Amino acid sequence: MFKNYSKRRNLNAILMLIILTLLVQTSSFYVEHAVGTDENNLNSFSSNLLTDEMEIPKFEIVGENYIGDKISISEKGGIIEISGTEFFFFPWKHISWTENNVDVIFVANVTESNFRIGFLFLTNGSSSFDVKIFEYASATYQKMTFQGKTFITEDFVKLKKTFENKISIIPSGKIDNRLFATGPSLFIVSHEGKLKLDSSIMKLYVIHNTINPSSGWNELWTLGVTESKDYYFNIFYMNTKNKSDIIFGHSLCLNDYAVLEQKQLDSTWFLKGEGYQLSVMVPLEIKSLWVDGFRFEKIDDSTFYSMLNEGTHIISIENGTSQVDGIRFGFNKWSDDVDKNPRTITLDSNVTLSAEYSREFLLTVDSLNPDVDVSGWYDEGEEVQLPMFIDHEDGDIKYILESWSGDISVSENSTFVLMDASKTVHANWRKLYKVIVSSEGLPANSSLSYKINEIEISVRSNEIAYDWVEENSLIQINASIQSTSSLAEFFLDHWKSVEIPEIIWPVRIHQPEQFTAVFTNQKRDSQLSCDLSNAYLMTTGQLIIKGKLDPPKETKVIIEYRVSGQKWNTLAEVETDILGNYEYYWYPNVTGIIQIKSVWPGDVTYNPTASQTESMAISQSMLKFKKLANTFNSSTSLVYDELNGPQDIERELGLPFTFGMNIVDTLYVELSTIRPLGSIAAIVVGSAIIGFFYIFPWAILISVIAIIARKRSINKKLLFPLYIFWMISFSYLILHELNVGLFIEHSRYLLTILTATLASVTGLLIAFLPSFKITNRLAKRWQPNEKQSTKYLSPQQFRAT
Repeated sequence: MFKNYSKRRNLNAILMLIILTLLVQTSSFYVEHAVGTDENNLNSFSSNLLTDEMEIPKFEIVGENYIGDKISISEKGGIIEISGTEFFFFPWKHISWTENNVDVIFVANVTESNFRIGFLFLTNGSSSFDVKIFEYASATYQKMTFQGKTFITEDFVKLKKTFENKISIIPSGKIDNRLFATGPSLFIVSHEGKLKLDSSIMKLYVIHNTINPSSGWNELWTLGVTESKDYYFNIFYMNTKNKSDIIFGHSLCLNDYAVLEQKQLDSTWFLKGEGYQLSVMVPLEIKSLWVDGFRFEKIDDSTFYSMLNEGTHIISIENGTSQVDGIRFGFNKWSDDVDKNPRTITLDSNVTLSAEYSREFLLTVDSLNPDVDVSGWYDEGEEVQLPMFIDHEDGDIKYILESWSGDISVSENSTFVLMDASKTVHANWRKLYKVIVSSEGLPANSSLSYKINEIEISVRSNEIAYDWVEENSLIQINASIQSTSSLAEFFLDHWKSVEIPEIIWPVRIHQPEQFTAVFTNQKRDSQLSCDLSNAYLMTTGQLIIKGKLDPPKETKVIIEYRVSGQKWNTLAEVETDILGNYEYYWYPNVTGIIQIKSVWPGDVTYNPTASQTESMAISQSMLKFKKLANTFNSSTSLVYDELNGPQDIERELGLPFTFGMNIVDTLYVELSTIRPLGSIAAIVVGSAIIGFFYIFPWAILISVIAIIARKRSINKKLLFPLYIFWMISFSYLILHELNVGLFIEHSRYLLTILTATLASVTGLLIAFLPSFKITNRLAKRWQPNEKQSTKYLSPQQFRAT
């Protein structure tokens, strides 16, 4: 930003003399004024209190000229009516010419799209005074003489501005400029230029100039625009006797009426005919040219025109046009075969250059690693070689270039891109992470071996090993001791890592990792469980033995069993899975209270362990009975199905059998521990229930038929053989439950036969004993005594009865 301040300086006297001389010599002329409906609207100014150091004398003028224009202005501002339109002007500077008793008041009228600068030439008490006004939009400068009253004092007041202008002026040069300048501070090359004040650059547009050799000073008026869109009215003075004497005389900020400081500029000026024209022809897409560090823009045509003084200058042009769809034109060389940009040029005559451009295409490289980034602009037809066989390490991450894809061409020995259009290529990298392995717990100077996947590495205990592992891949690490100086037996206790709380190999790698193998010579304890399940024992004779080893380990577990009071026997060796679980299916062939446990002998890491002992009563008699009962039930159902009997009746007939089997199962669970009678009692009770509910109805029917056929009661002695069979089978089963049968030679089918005998005889006795008693009572009711039979009935009558 430019500084919004002004100070009285020694230059004021010089500037006053210049202004008066120039203005007095300028003849008055008449111009037509553009009249805008908004230019006299004082409400368009915003109120924003600004107080400057600029002071002006108190004054007041009122007057009218011969064509009806009017004026009424004081130090607070006022109205100038021009061709029937009123404009509000505000004073912004004062210069006093004491020798001629003349005071010059600078005034300004600013609207959104235009501005006017006025100069009031006043003599106290005079009835006639001159006013000169410059209008930007029309670039006219006119003089008006008013008749009226002039009052000006020697009392000065500070200017107070209570408004700020909103400006949207489109800046442009208004005349065919004849004054030019080059130098560090001021640069005027055509109808445009640049002004450097402090660290800021103001772009200048020439709106008026005056060539007046007789006064010794030329005037250059410009409209200035800063990067922050502040607008300035500027007057530069150029000494006709000294080309290096340029004064930045007056400058008004049109936005807020702030006045910039007057100063001497470090530049050299010259007239239009005294310099040389530099013409630079460029493509239409090129918009900017730099001359001695100042940037100038081209608007319409394809040529830059710059008026420069004789000597050496530095010029530069855009290296390329803006790209469209990956295509642009890039600078190639100048027409005089100079390929430097920027370049130096010496002017001693008019010079015309053309900047030659070639078509360029954009190569875009999509890559994780910038080492292979060859993206950029390339000339049409150029072959761009793509790098190969590159790996890059970035700390604990490695990238390996595998291949290229996209708009590529492949020859025998290289991969390249032919730039005949905009191209995009992709670098395909493999990402690997460093995996570091170390150990702790081993004595010094111990040696060990790591196996990282398939790579074996031998190191000392105080050394580390590492390998590069591809991202998202699985890794398996093993560690083994090769030698140690200690007599104690060390083993790998566990692995640990900062990022992974519990390590279970294999591990998937998502980032750099460090694993530590922890060794010890202190074995740890483990736990082993053993559970028995008899869910299928009564149906299939199968006993399920299962358990778990904790911590989990794939190993072998020994299952042992014994009958109470005897020694332990090995039943089987079973393997645990990765979770430490094991399971074994056993068809027991022993009778009694069976005790079962699991034993693990341990390894180099863990101490031996054994499970708790589990007990279960096993009765071979009961197992045989259940098997026979199921076979019987299946056989009767099959026969009924063959007879195509009703399904409802089949279910009803089967209910007693099902009820009896449930009773057997319940009693066996409750009585199985009461040896030796528990299981046998369950068989007897279950058989009795089945006999009563299942066989008894049929026994009644059979007994009634027998009585009718035999014409007499049934003798209960017929059941005596059943009693004999029952006692023999019952006694044998008692001896078998006591394991006495182990010392008796017998057939392998004898237990099955006698179990079936006990069950069937029990059912028959329970069914037929009450049926015989019932039918015999009925038979007594049907048979009369012997006397009655002789007295009343003949044999034929008795038969009929």
